[in-house]
Amino acid sequence: MREFGRSAREQREYERIRYPGSDVLRNKLDCRTQDDLDEAERLIVAGQLEDDLPPAATRLDVSGVKAIHRHLFQDIYPWAGEFRRYTTGRGDAPFPPPEFIESSLERLFDELRAEHGLASLDHATFANRAAHFVNELNAVHPFVEGNGRMQRA
Repeated sequence: MREFGRSAREQREYERIRYPGSDVLRNKLDCRTQDDLDEAERLIVAGQLEDDLPPAATRLDVSGVKAIHRHLFQDIYPWAGEFRRYTTGRGDAPFPPPEFIESSLERLFDELRAEHGLASLDHATFANRAAHFVNELNAVHPFVEGNGRMQRA
């Protein structure tokens, strides 16, 4: 079944990155159950978070988002740091189709730059504007998996 109006090409990509007959994402560790994959992710990402982020991951732009994701998930997924290639969503609400991910993020980071990276704001205003940007980044949901962990990092 094609969810979120996926094209046939998107559906093939969705299926390609999962083990056959499963919703478990293909991974470098060959974890075939979701519980095993969740545990491996938890341990590996925790370890990666102990390391300093690479310099590219400190940029407030599209390349920075990709670098953070790659850093956290490079030992788990071959597509770490790459945007998803199919439409997905939460519940009935789709996230932007893949062809709009980069432009959506560019607009978001343009807005953040226009607000001078939220520098020099009082605490309440900073919290309000930071919440806006985190919410918008989450709404783009650029990666297949790990969006929340990437945002927190």
